[in-house]
Amino acid sequence: AGARPWWPGIAVLAGLSVPTGRTVEQAGDPTGATGIGSYEANVGLAVEQVVGRMFLSATGFVAQQTARTVGSITQTFGPRATVLLTGGYAFSHELTVGAFLLGTRRRDQGLVTGGGAVAIPIGDNWRVQGTLAVDLPIAGWGRNQLTGAGVSASLLRVWL
Repeated sequence: AGARPWWPGIAVLAGLSVPTGRTVEQAGDPTGATGIGSYEANVGLAVEQVVGRMFLSATGFVAQQTARTVGSITQTFGPRATVLLTGGYAFSHELTVGAFLLGTRRRDQGLVTGGGAVAIPIGDNWRVQGTLAVDLPIAGWGRNQLTGAGVSASLLRVWL
């Protein structure tokens, strides 16, 4: 993105999540579970554009989990669609601010999360990043979901 102002950067996305944790029945206690025990494959497309010091991107993908069987009961999962919209601005001294909107939907479950982020450079190889996110109360979204807010802070070392 940005090399040709009239043409955005485009990426085809594909991924696979492999169960590596413990299911509830393996843990013996619901609080010891670290996963649900199914695989998940996803495919998608990302488009991004840089205009001056501003950046914009849109990413969308569809994911499908494999069925999960416990005893004589089999649980199936519908496909999950996700859309991520982001944008931001990189100031001349490399301080960068951005915002995002993330929507995900599976059958009758859906959630929209919005937030902002900042990246502050510290010298040539280090930066501090922070993010604030909150699940948005939009009618028809957030039902049958845990909702909340979150704050994160990271210290990053860059070698490139």
